[in-house]
Amino acid sequence: MARYVDTVPAPSVVKPMKLVVLSVSRSGTMGLYNALKVLGYRSYHAFESGLRGTRDYPMLVEAFRAHRDPNQQKYTKADFDKIWGDYDAITEISGWLAPEIIAAYLPDPSVKFLLLERDPDSWVRSFTKTLVAYSEKIDSLPYRILRKFDPFNDALFEFLQEIVVMGAGDFKTASEIGYAEQLRSEYIRRIQYVKKAVPADRLKVINLEDGLDWEDICPYLEKNIPEEPYPSHNRPDELALIISEGTWPGIRSALIKLGTGAIVLSSVAVWATQNSLFGWP
Repeated sequence: MARYVDTVPAPSVVKPMKLVVLSVSRSGTMGLYNALKVLGYRSYHAFESGLRGTRDYPMLVEAFRAHRDPNQQKYTKADFDKIWGDYDAITEISGWLAPEIIAAYLPDPSVKFLLLERDPDSWVRSFTKTLVAYSEKIDSLPYRILRKFDPFNDALFEFLQEIVVMGAGDFKTASEIGYAEQLRSEYIRRIQYVKKAVPADRLKVINLEDGLDWEDICPYLEKNIPEEPYPSHNRPDELALIISEGTWPGIRSALIKLGTGAIVLSSVAVWATQNSLFGWP
């Protein structure tokens, strides 16, 4: 099967990777992403992929699906270079693709590895309240229709839904019996895999329940401690605001494309749910 990534030109220059964070979404990765920027890294995160328009989403979705399907070719370092070759740190996305990421970057002795570990039950609650809830919403009316009229939102929503599938497998909704248990076991499995696959002398493990601040990462990264406070850890309401600000222009454009009658009907639907998840205007 032809792969999308094979149609993307290889970058002429690739920055040496310095840091790989092997933690999945809702594990303090957004705060760490912002902290790494303060420390001088160019850090890749799901938020960063959104800033690049629709460029990265087809490759990320393809990498996720290949990760789950034993019959598909897994992504390698050469493939990853096409996504984040101009970055020197990766967070969040790397946690979902840990086996491929470790195979790509562990051979380089200069690359540092970091794992943010969260209480499994707390992670399940946060993941379900945010990404799972968002995935269910964008798969319902009117968003299932509106997304098809905007390339960015369609690509973003497909990406978000793939992350949810990565977290819980074939479960379709959070209301299914066994869903939370599956999320929890998958999260624990991923954490255990990273700890076994990366040598202890190459991996810094931080438990979020013990706190996360400059003092926890700067000595390991050999960086001076900044004077400014450590960035926010990205509460659920902050994530909802980020998604709202990023997706509303496309939703508004879709309403215009659909025409005046659809604007009225869809605006009513948006108004009815504006205080629930995304808070679109």
